[in-house]
Amino acid sequence: MTRFRYVVLGSGRQGTAAGLDLALRGDAREIVLADASEEHAGEAARWIASRLSGLAAKVTLTPKTVDCNDSGVVLALLRGANAAISALPYRYNLGITRSAIEAGCNLCDLGGHPETTNAQLQFTDSARRSGVSVVPDCGQAPGMATSLMALALGMVPSPENLEVWDGGLPLDPAPPLFYRLTFAVQGLTNEYDGPCYNLRDGEVVVLESLSEAQMVDFPPPLGRLEAFCASGTGSTFPWTHRGKLQRFTSRIVRYPGHLAAIRTLKALGFFSETPITVDGHAVAPRRLTEALLEPLLIGDTPIEDVVVVRVHCTGRANGRSVRAEVDALVYHDPEAGLTAMQRCTGFDAAIVAAMMARGEIAPGVAVRELSVDPERYVSELDRRGMKVTRRLTDLSADPARKQPHRG
Repeated sequence: MTRFRYVVLGSGRQGTAAGLDLALRGDAREIVLADASEEHAGEAARWIASRLSGLAAKVTLTPKTVDCNDSGVVLALLRGANAAISALPYRYNLGITRSAIEAGCNLCDLGGHPETTNAQLQFTDSARRSGVSVVPDCGQAPGMATSLMALALGMVPSPENLEVWDGGLPLDPAPPLFYRLTFAVQGLTNEYDGPCYNLRDGEVVVLESLSEAQMVDFPPPLGRLEAFCASGTGSTFPWTHRGKLQRFTSRIVRYPGHLAAIRTLKALGFFSETPITVDGHAVAPRRLTEALLEPLLIGDTPIEDVVVVRVHCTGRANGRSVRAEVDALVYHDPEAGLTAMQRCTGFDAAIVAAMMARGEIAPGVAVRELSVDPERYVSELDRRGMKVTRRLTDLSADPARKQPHRG
């Protein structure tokens, strides 16, 4: 069996979860855990090692302190690796893409910023020449949700409309925001303030984040949730399916009461990036908001959470109106010490990194929805105990079911 050398850039929650999954299921011989903090890299290596004691095959875990702003350092780190994961904020990903291509190392990242992904796509020719695969947007949404969207599309011969509802939620929602933070706070504020790209009449449109609100019913323990547009979750999907789908809408879900609170903060300017002067000091309101939200939303107790993804794709099959329904509900794993968001984000990146190391993804820089085979991907989720259900409904036979059940 071929065994691989991986590099994980970033030793936070998602990078650590990705490293564990690569050690367990990625045919790894070495995993380099790189971080700006020596302490964080070492903690990640020790945590993963503590969960590998029963493995017959030994995996070398190598913590490294790395300045990812230094392209020369990143280049040297990636040389000789079969695949790398950037579990860093999206602002690093363009530079890391350049370094990975030069180093001849396959790369995926957590993405979530369409403008950065589009910039990465400009390097596809050089990636092909180097025999390197680069797949941005390998997180939860975009990432896991993207592949489930591709799965639903593949179930309908002539798709017309696609809707996705997605979110990571605590099992113990508490005021004032009824939410717990399971990923970087900067990603959360970007979701709430950036543009939301969708499709209307086959063309890409920009919707304001926090718009298109609706109530949606889910099975217990979730119940009725509020859903609304957020930035980044669809990423490149609207451009990929421009002119092919008539309508595409992506929404995130939260417990009732959250949206009103966030809309209030946004209306008051708390998400603004424009600095204001306070007691003679320039302060960007968003930085203050992030500093206040992060400890509040992380809390003092372990996070028990669930990730929900629902995709509905309507269209035509054999002259009849049909709807494909794809659903996933993933819970935290207390035995492994992983949140549901870690399983759906870190594991997602690890699945794609292992696919690239094994040569399953063609060289070049490619969007997630076209580069990762959805059936193959779902088989990997199943291998990790993350079940996906699917159903194709003939709407022509039951006109009353043409609309999904909502409040």
